[in-house]
Amino acid sequence: MPVIILKFDDLREPTDSWDEVIGICKKYNIKASMGVIGNYLDGENEELFKWIKSWHNAGIFELWNHGYTHAKYKEGFEFLGRTEEDQYLSLEKTQILAKEKLGITISTFGAPWNKTDGNTIKALNRIPEIKVWLHGDKRCKSKICLRRSRIFCEYRTDKNEIAVDFERFKTKYEEAVTHEKYSVVQFHPRVWDRLSIERFENIAKFLIKEPGVKFMLPKHFFFLKDKMPPP
Repeated sequence: MPVIILKFDDLREPTDSWDEVIGICKKYNIKASMGVIGNYLDGENEELFKWIKSWHNAGIFELWNHGYTHAKYKEGFEFLGRTEEDQYLSLEKTQILAKEKLGITISTFGAPWNKTDGNTIKALNRIPEIKVWLHGDKRCKSKICLRRSRIFCEYRTDKNEIAVDFERFKTKYEEAVTHEKYSVVQFHPRVWDRLSIERFENIAKFLIKEPGVKFMLPKHFFFLKDKMPPP
């Protein structure tokens, strides 16, 4: 049975959907990781800082580095097509802001759109405090690179919105059981409507009833690699 890593992307500011998803994780005591976009930490947004610390301190959540801009450029994406130095600065800015504004040392990275190149590897090599790379490039030997999962349960609606499909999740989950030792399941709660939130809760209830299911935070894979217990 694969370990489940919940990967929540695109944390920008407090929203009702984020609050409900965080509440579901707390309700069922399941671990989840949130990718923060660094430029939203840049400034004096005390409401945002207080909100993140309020749930991060619960002990079942991990904040990870989702870049600084989450933007597309003439050269490509934030971590695809840009120089090593540009990519390093995007990573480092978010690392510094998380420490300064939240008191959190981030140890996991995941790129916007999961788009990266060789310069991403070089940039990450310069930041030793990042230990784990979500959907990482296996050529990077300095990080634990967690691969993509077979489990995809979000889809684009007719209105080009992102929604959750519970039945698709169950189908993909059954495929993953026999092929994956762990599954990184990606979600975008910021844009979910009420139905998608309900479907996510159904996914949570389904998983906690599955024999042997274990939820893990990305950072814990670094400790497992060194045969150390997670903190």
